[in-house]
Amino acid sequence: MIIAFHIPKLSLGGVEMNAIKLAKEYIKMGHSVKFIIHKFNGEFCENLPKEIDIINLNTHNIFTAIPKLKKWF
Repeated sequence: MIIAFHIPKLSLGGVEMNAIKLAKEYIKMGHSVKFIIHKFNGEFCENLPKEIDIINLNTHNIFTAIPKLKKWF
């Protein structure tokens, strides 16, 4: 199964930390995990497991990300 998380960036925060924890568990279960991120920056960028695929939309906010999100899905 492919599981995708949509997060604006990987800065310090509870949502980001929990997404990474969940991703690690899903990977252990044999699932493919993708992070769809507006901008690939933040404190958690360096600590991501290699198994997580990063889709960097390279946008500034949700409004500019919508067309790219629509295309990806």
